[in-house]
Amino acid sequence: MRPPRDIDDLMWELAEGQNTLAIDQFCVRYPEFSPELRKRASMVKGLKRAKVVEAVTPKPTPKFVPRPAPVQPNPWAVGWTSGLVLAAVGAIAFAVAMFAFPIQSPEMKKSGPTQVVQSFPTEPAPEVAPPSPVTQNDPKLSTEPRPEDLPPVTEPVPDYLKPTSVSLKGAKLTDAVRMVAAQGNLGVVVAPGFPDISVDINYEQMNPIEILQAMGRDYAFTAFDQGDGTVIVVPAVEPAMREPVSAEKIR
Repeated sequence: MRPPRDIDDLMWELAEGQNTLAIDQFCVRYPEFSPELRKRASMVKGLKRAKVVEAVTPKPTPKFVPRPAPVQPNPWAVGWTSGLVLAAVGAIAFAVAMFAFPIQSPEMKKSGPTQVVQSFPTEPAPEVAPPSPVTQNDPKLSTEPRPEDLPPVTEPVPDYLKPTSVSLKGAKLTDAVRMVAAQGNLGVVVAPGFPDISVDINYEQMNPIEILQAMGRDYAFTAFDQGDGTVIVVPAVEPAMREPVSAEKIR
């Protein structure tokens, strides 16, 4: 038998949360859907284990391949090559000097005009003092903030853990539950068969999860905190309607 839409959604929520107490209460209240719920819970638990095993599987280490040793050059060949290069450079320099400054005979020195080169005194360049080095480790000259000067990093507190106050008169129980959950930005799943009665509530300086749990004690229901910002609300079962749950049934 296929369960109704609201019960089917609740069964998937319980299978994902893996809350044993909530699953047992559901099985007592809806025994006809107990096998399907436990089948879904077992399937979700197996998928989570498979993901954990796949995440921790080590990757294969690449095979080490040695590199060939570099070939060392012959020192005798290097010496001969360097000597030839230096000889060629010296020959080129000598040719350039002979072309730029030719050798004159004594007759050419006597007949040639005498050139007078006048030199002017040059003022010495002003000395510039080198800039003083800046020490990077000097805390007085550093512009970066030190770690001890930074404010401590604090994680934000979710709304469903902040204290608040709620006061309602003549409201339906389902509407009151949803209103308290909305104050803490909580997702709430209400199980079928929830009593639709008028209630008067007044709670001060309590967070939304504590308020829902206190309302459950006053109006006979249980609020299961899933730990991810979601709460499942299941109505309490009368003692006469409860069935003994054996260990084989839980498995």
